[in-house]
Amino acid sequence: MAQVKGTAVQASMRYVRERDGEAPLARVVDALSDADRTALGQGGSPEFIISRAARAFASYYDTGDLKVVESGPGRAVVELTGLEGGASQFCERIYGWMQRTLELAGAKNLRSAHSACVHRGDATCRFEGSWD
Repeated sequence: MAQVKGTAVQASMRYVRERDGEAPLARVVDALSDADRTALGQGGSPEFIISRAARAFASYYDTGDLKVVESGPGRAVVELTGLEGGASQFCERIYGWMQRTLELAGAKNLRSAHSACVHRGDATCRFEGSWD
C-alpha cells in the first residue's frame, strides 16, 4: 500500500476547503475508513507535529541534535544541542519554524519563547510553546 506524507494530505484538504467549502470536504472525510480518519486527525495536530520535530530537523541538518524534552496537550519544549558553527540567526530560524508550524497545525493563542540559547551563553538552545 502506498504511503503519503501528512503534509501532502493536509495541503489537499486545505485546497478542497478553500475551493469548494466545508461540505464537500466533510463528504471526503466521511468516506474514509475509521483508521484513516484517526490518522488524518493526528497528522494535523500541534502535538503530532512536535512529536516529529527531531526527525524533521535531522532530515535537513547534519549538525546538532533536536530533542522534544516535554510535550503534552497544549505545550511543548524542544532543546537543540551540539550545534557546530551555527550563528544566532540559525536559532531564530528554528524558533520561527516552530512558531509557524504550530500555527499551521491549528495552535490557537500561541505563546512561545526562545528561553535559552548557546549564543547567549546557555548550554543548550531551548524553545518553548504553549497554546489553547
